[in-house]
Amino acid sequence: MMKAAQLMILFLLIIAAPVIAELSIITYPVGDAFSVSPGAESIALCQCEPFMDQFVIRNSGRFTSKYMITFSHPELVSLSETSFELLPGETKVVYLFINAPCGDEFSKDVTFRVDDLFGNRFVFEKTLEVGKCQNLEASLSVSQDEPVMPCTPVTYEVLVENTGVFTETYELWFGGERYDEYFDNPYQTLILPPEQSGVANATMTLDCALSGDFAIPFHVAAEQNELAAELSHDLTVLEGYDYFFGATIEDVCAQDVAELPVTIRNDALFSNDFSLWLEAPTFFSLEKRNVTIAADEEEVIMLTAAPGAADAGNHTIGLHAQNTIGGVRKTITADVIVNTCYGVSINVDVQEHIVDCAGYREYPVLVENTGTMEENVTVAVAGSPFASFEQEHLVLGPGQTADLSLVLDIPAENAVETVLQVRASVDGKDVVGEDTIAVSFVDEYACYQPGLAYNEVRLSDQAGEFVLVLANNGLDTTTYDVAFDGPGWLEIDAATDEFWLAPGERANVTMLMYQDESDVLGRYEGSLLVFVESVDDERVLTYVHPFAVRVHGQGFVAKVAERCVGLIAAYPCQFVSVALLALLVAGVVYVLARPQKRRRRSNPLLFGLLGLWLLAVAVFLLVQGLPPALYEPVEASDDPLLVRFAEDTSYELNMSQYFVDPDDDLLSFTVSDVENVFVAVRNDTAVFVPEEDWVGTRRFRITAYDGFGGVTESSRLSLEVVDRVEYTCWSLYSKYCGYVNLVLLLALVFVIWLVAMLEVKEEPPAPKRPLKKRVAKKMKKQ
Repeated sequence: MMKAAQLMILFLLIIAAPVIAELSIITYPVGDAFSVSPGAESIALCQCEPFMDQFVIRNSGRFTSKYMITFSHPELVSLSETSFELLPGETKVVYLFINAPCGDEFSKDVTFRVDDLFGNRFVFEKTLEVGKCQNLEASLSVSQDEPVMPCTPVTYEVLVENTGVFTETYELWFGGERYDEYFDNPYQTLILPPEQSGVANATMTLDCALSGDFAIPFHVAAEQNELAAELSHDLTVLEGYDYFFGATIEDVCAQDVAELPVTIRNDALFSNDFSLWLEAPTFFSLEKRNVTIAADEEEVIMLTAAPGAADAGNHTIGLHAQNTIGGVRKTITADVIVNTCYGVSINVDVQEHIVDCAGYREYPVLVENTGTMEENVTVAVAGSPFASFEQEHLVLGPGQTADLSLVLDIPAENAVETVLQVRASVDGKDVVGEDTIAVSFVDEYACYQPGLAYNEVRLSDQAGEFVLVLANNGLDTTTYDVAFDGPGWLEIDAATDEFWLAPGERANVTMLMYQDESDVLGRYEGSLLVFVESVDDERVLTYVHPFAVRVHGQGFVAKVAERCVGLIAAYPCQFVSVALLALLVAGVVYVLARPQKRRRRSNPLLFGLLGLWLLAVAVFLLVQGLPPALYEPVEASDDPLLVRFAEDTSYELNMSQYFVDPDDDLLSFTVSDVENVFVAVRNDTAVFVPEEDWVGTRRFRITAYDGFGGVTESSRLSLEVVDRVEYTCWSLYSKYCGYVNLVLLLALVFVIWLVAMLEVKEEPPAPKRPLKKRVAKKMKKQ
């Protein structure tokens, strides 16, 4: 029983022991765990000034603890540490860093809160007083602190000291808005650490025309602290050697003389000598180089400009003046534009080469004033005593044109070939426009030259009439009267003895036959007499064209044969075509009408025929050459100013070949309007497309632009569209007749081969006798 009681007590003690220990931990008193020494409650500092403060935290408890610090206004302050552990009795110094902004003045309370792990907290505040503090001291010194003469340089020195506690940037402005232009370095910057000083200096040179008392301002500003200091210096400039120097500069005309006034006024109180000199192109000159001017007097000196035609453009000139007493120099720099005020062009509106009949002729001439002034223009022509202008003197305003007539009165019996040069000049100026044309004038006999298409006629004695073809081979339209000189049984039909023919036109002269068959067979000669009245109607031009008439009396077959022979002789190639075509048709008809079995071996024949055809092709090409082009190329012109191409085609012209830009600028181009021709410009290429079926000659110009205001114009170019042959089916066939025959020959070779492939059916062989009969017959013979 005793043991059981003891065991129970021991069990209870074991269970109760941990309960007693837990109760002892919960009821342990904690108390104040830490203390804080916050330091100064108020901190006064300057704008932009960095500042450091501190406070102390001590663990006054009996246990190790972690401490956390929070605070307001983190944009102004920061801490060296915001979380740390302290052992019992240990202290920690926490540093407070303050960054005062530069812009504002203010007062703010910063709250700090310290917490430990046991729920204890300590709160305290610090007041920050931020204000402006003086950190700028400035002083001014001058190199000449006494009255100065005009144009005398004066050097100023500004001493700046940073009296603050932080690095500051100082902006210095010499002269202010009114006088800073006279300083060599009006804007300067100094960056100074605390308690340091710096120096900025600049030299001022007032305009030589300024004199009197001047208050020169200086401005110094502290950028961060926003403080400023204003300094000033009273400068006296004596009335010394100043003078006025000016000129009236205007644009001038090339090939003209202009006088530009230059004025010098002596503003000093005494007389002074002035020298002038000029930096300009050689066509500028000064009336005087040296002049003496009394006090308060002025003198006008003429600057003369006499530019030539080659001087057009923009020119920069420099006028310099300097007085002897004082040595004050002044300069006038100006741009003078020399304009092309006088210009003239002349153009004969015809082809470059005229072929015409002698006599009275008028050709249109266009004269244009290309300048900007009204001009008296004189026109003249050289190259022939028979050439003149109906009007030689005219007055043209700017851009105005005049239509004149170039008259050529060449005696009808003269033949003249020459080059005419027309010239337009501006009176009193070296301005000339020129154009040239080549002329060929034939005498009146060649002007109306008639001709016969053929001079021998073959006809039957039964013909009754025949035709002579009369053509106008001359250069002008006229009336032809015809007569006949020959056998009496021939005469001209009265209805065909007079013709009005233009150049190149033809007319049929009908000859009537009145004869017996027995009388006229054979060959007879006669002459066709053609009469033309001269230009002045004072004489009659007579042309004699002999011809022969061969009269034969063959029968119908002979006539047909003769006609065929004549046709074959006249058209041998066409005859070959007809023969080949006939053989080809016959072969095709034969092949189609006689279908037979093909032979197996006919290749040698085919190869032989092909060889013969190739031989014929080779011989033909050796004689005739390759097929000619349908249209012969237009003969290129040796004249670079002449563009020649065929009608209904286009032409591309590289326009850059006519221009050279010394600056290698990229040029753009335009082309003047060309009548009857459409012009398209792509980069530096002009494409000319004439109207359909139009032929003729036009003139045009090309204008180049360099993109910087530069413009230039080419010489006048000529565009000639040449007439191109129009083919009919017959003429096209006649042109390529030989090559058509080669194709027909090849087709005929193929047909011959087809005919050779056919064989005639043979009669079937006789049937053989039966075997019994053959044996019996054989036995019988034995």
